[in-house]
Amino acid sequence: MGQGLSHGVVEGMLTAYQTAYRDGSFFNVTNTQTQMRSTDSIMANLLRASAGNDDIVVELPARLYEDVVVDAGAGNDLVTLAGGGGRLHANGGAGNDLVSLLGGSHRIDGGIGLDVVKLAGLRADATVKAGATAPAFTVTDKSGATNQLVNVERIVFADGTLALDIDGNAGQAYRLYQAAFNRTPDGGGLGYWIGTMDKGSSLDSVAANFINSAEFKGIYGVNPTSQQLVARFYENILHRAPEAAGLAYWSDLLERRAATVAEVLADISESGENKAALVGVIGNGFGFTPYGEG
Repeated sequence: MGQGLSHGVVEGMLTAYQTAYRDGSFFNVTNTQTQMRSTDSIMANLLRASAGNDDIVVELPARLYEDVVVDAGAGNDLVTLAGGGGRLHANGGAGNDLVSLLGGSHRIDGGIGLDVVKLAGLRADATVKAGATAPAFTVTDKSGATNQLVNVERIVFADGTLALDIDGNAGQAYRLYQAAFNRTPDGGGLGYWIGTMDKGSSLDSVAANFINSAEFKGIYGVNPTSQQLVARFYENILHRAPEAAGLAYWSDLLERRAATVAEVLADISESGENKAALVGVIGNGFGFTPYGEG
């Protein structure tokens, strides 16, 4: 069989089956143990693989005997899965993918990029738990269905959005927001800055915007000394007084202009101490309102 639409007649034990689509999508049946007869045939559209933005919909019976994996390949893909009895899964590959799950249990690996899983249920009806190894999460709904998510940055429920990229843009934006203003971020404001970072803005540039805000100046003063500023950072971010060495180190950087105030704020925000302090708050994901919604 070559490029184009072909038919093949297979006799024996089918152990693997792959259909390759024109724009690089793959539909895989793995570890199959299906008896094939000479009267059975597999129809495949076999074309050379190439990346593309795919729209793939797979609906299967509620009972399968082997795993079925949809491999979307490179590109910004739209994948919809239904049925499968816990054996229908998807790999997003490289690109910004949206995977819609219409019920049941699935395993989704988003791959590289900003990947979103859309679920039909409500956030309150689901339990989201981080796995032992990042970036992995398990989502269990009230029906008992369990979805295993790996390399998935966001979940969209029927009533809201949850960020899972704790070490990525969303987590950095959350920590910086709380660090700068010493409060839990509001969903809309947080969503704006997450969106800004998703589009390429750096953490330091977001920190610079925070520093220029009226709220920041109301907390830290209009013209604090380097030591005053660092001491307040420790108080508001780490919730303790600075140790002498830390106070001297950060103050010296500011006074020598070896670092900007925005850089110091971002660095302390992303310190191991602050990450550890917030893991109990955002470690299993956190809600926000994407910019333009709500």
